[in-house]
Amino acid sequence: MWVQTKPNRLGPYLVYEVFEPKTLERRVYLRTGLQATPKLIYTHFRGISVLLGNKHTRLLVNDEFATKGNKVVVIDLRTAQQRDLGQEVMKKYEAEVSHDPRCVLIPNAHAFSQDDTRVLIKVELIYLSSSSFNELSRIKSSYKPRWYVVDASTGGILKEYSTNHIPEEW
Repeated sequence: MWVQTKPNRLGPYLVYEVFEPKTLERRVYLRTGLQATPKLIYTHFRGISVLLGNKHTRLLVNDEFATKGNKVVVIDLRTAQQRDLGQEVMKKYEAEVSHDPRCVLIPNAHAFSQDDTRVLIKVELIYLSSSSFNELSRIKSSYKPRWYVVDASTGGILKEYSTNHIPEEW
């Protein structure tokens, strides 16, 4: 289940965020009932939602770093290593789909695989920029929905679906 970083229970963890008003930095911490001190796992400046992997060893982050921007990050909770999974997805989408540049697109993570080795990411259309109402449908039609299955360790793209709806088994 995706949660915001207000104090929330994520499996064996308590996840919460501390805001620093002087720098506007937000620090996200995880803590188990056994830990005396929480573990800093992520910093950001705007808003995030997080998903704990099924095996409780990885955390998936949708980081809304700007009004029209989103970063997808996977964090290995054992090593604290972070990997941006959205960059390769967007490169591949831009190389394969000739969409109108007035479409604002973002990578958005949706799920972990059962074994947490893969992540499902969709390139989503979030905004259209046009000076004319008549142009909107033509601009929007240049967007092609794509889902990507990405290796959570390497960031490599394993599979692609050119549809709005993905199969249950991906």
